[in-house]
Amino acid sequence: MKKTAAFTALFFAAALSLGSMELTVLGGMGNGFFDTKSLNPVGGGEFKGSLYPFFRVQLDETVSDFFSFSGALERDPVLRNRSWAEAEFSAGFVSVSVGPVLGLFNSRESVVRPGIQAGIRLDFPGIIFAGFNAGSTLGSLRAEGDYEARHGEFALGFWLPNIVNTISVSEKKYDSRETGTIDTLDAIRRYQYRAGIYAKGFPFEVQVDFGYETLTRRVTDASVVETDTYNIIFLGAETTVGVKPGFSLIFGVETPVYSWGQKPLEKKDKLLLFQAHAGFMYTLTK
Repeated sequence: MKKTAAFTALFFAAALSLGSMELTVLGGMGNGFFDTKSLNPVGGGEFKGSLYPFFRVQLDETVSDFFSFSGALERDPVLRNRSWAEAEFSAGFVSVSVGPVLGLFNSRESVVRPGIQAGIRLDFPGIIFAGFNAGSTLGSLRAEGDYEARHGEFALGFWLPNIVNTISVSEKKYDSRETGTIDTLDAIRRYQYRAGIYAKGFPFEVQVDFGYETLTRRVTDASVVETDTYNIIFLGAETTVGVKPGFSLIFGVETPVYSWGQKPLEKKDKLLLFQAHAGFMYTLTK
């Protein structure tokens, strides 16, 4: 664990010593999630949503055509608090990335939870691309406070004039040993189409998302397992506006087109679910 933390710290120190870097800072709020603090399943009750703040501070640096790296500190509704660093190596149309991931302050008993993530991407610029990435913290659920946070995504994309189209399937899971007898699982599985719309000479880009996701919360108390499932068809948009060279503002929102609970879970009447975020992107140069 100490070696993983030291490697991550060394990564960020090396990043800040280089010539130029892109810094992205985002923060937001949403309520389309289960209450992760509750140990009681909703069961036959209503899904009311639970307000959850999230953020991401990310650094990206392209050192050469063959090597780049990224690192971030973030708070995610499913994966909770974490930090990660990733180095990417490129050769022709193939790129491979690998790096450490740290779960941070997600339980008093397990303050730092080390892990690893990796990915591969095939890229034919202007035609088509495909990629897969996955990661997980390490360790098992043996004692109170232990947890496992893992994620994975497969994406396939293609270019059209002024539009980058991406179809993806992703999943996030967080398993936790809450007490000696109670385990919980929070998960989101997401099927998404994304259109990135841009035009040369215009100071803004628009990203439109549409898809379907399933939210799951499972509570296991001894031998009794209860699972709540909520389904959402969503529509979202994000705009990046160039204010001046090297500095852009980012605004985004996502809301359900239609949502429903999987019986016995019911949808609360007049329920308004949303996710909204804002931030900026700044190119640092030394």
